[in-house]
Amino acid sequence: PSAPIDFAPHVHTIVVNGQQVTHFLDGNLSATSTIDDGGTPLVQGGLILGADFRTDRDADCEFAEVLAWKSVMSPARRAKIESYLATKYQL
Repeated sequence: PSAPIDFAPHVHTIVVNGQQVTHFLDGNLSATSTIDDGGTPLVQGGLILGADFRTDRDADCEFAEVLAWKSVMSPARRAKIESYLATKYQL
């Protein structure tokens, strides 16, 4: 069974540090994993928004804003940006 569909707006933050990937949802840790595609760094493998790369499913979603940084930011800086976005979009 699939999870119920959530139409509420959210702030998603993905942190890629080497092979480690961390997902935050609305400022809270949601999941951690490793890049498991034979070691290809994400910047070479590509960034996929709006689809699940493991399937041929497109996500039915809209993006209000996408921000990207070249390096991993501190947890305090990440929290500040997430708070700003939550305020900006009245979440």
